[in-house]
Amino acid sequence: VRAHLFLTLTAALLVGSACDPSPKDFEHLRTPKIVQKSALKFLVLELTGAPDKTVSEAYKKLFSAFYTIPDRDKELAKQGPRARWPKPVETPVEQWVGIFGVAVSNSVTALPDSVKEIDPDIRLETWAYGETAEIIHIGPYNTETATIETLRDSIASQGYRITGPHEEEYIRAPGMFFKGDEKSYITFIRYAVAKKK
Repeated sequence: VRAHLFLTLTAALLVGSACDPSPKDFEHLRTPKIVQKSALKFLVLELTGAPDKTVSEAYKKLFSAFYTIPDRDKELAKQGPRARWPKPVETPVEQWVGIFGVAVSNSVTALPDSVKEIDPDIRLETWAYGETAEIIHIGPYNTETATIETLRDSIASQGYRITGPHEEEYIRAPGMFFKGDEKSYITFIRYAVAKKK
């Protein structure tokens, strides 16, 4: 399963360390919900390969790029980085595509040369949302499967279908130097959805 391979997630900083989120603050979100979400602009880097190689590389570059943007919104840095995984879970792991994103202000309309020096493939992209099914997973990445199934079952039981890729937002995750307590990892799991016709 996809989830166990995220054990190697090592972002360039401890996600959410600025506000040190507690799992207790997210307990009420462990029940699946369908919410309306606004579009959000991201710095994006797309990489192909096993997550134990791509995740760390992507976030190190994206956070480095974020801090070179003069008119960045510092409040957005408190949001967790996100990743979209568009290929089916049964895809051979070396062929997985990760679309990694770090939120930036809508006022950012072009990337400075400093970003392209970090990686010429970093781009600006707006992610549309609309109706979105989401759930919080608290704990190690290798236990995500049951949470994902709960969310998918809820989507179907409410008469919806999934219309977008698997997305994760890492609220609390390993840091570059310290793994931290896996039991306190906090991850939003999301899918764009639409009512079945």
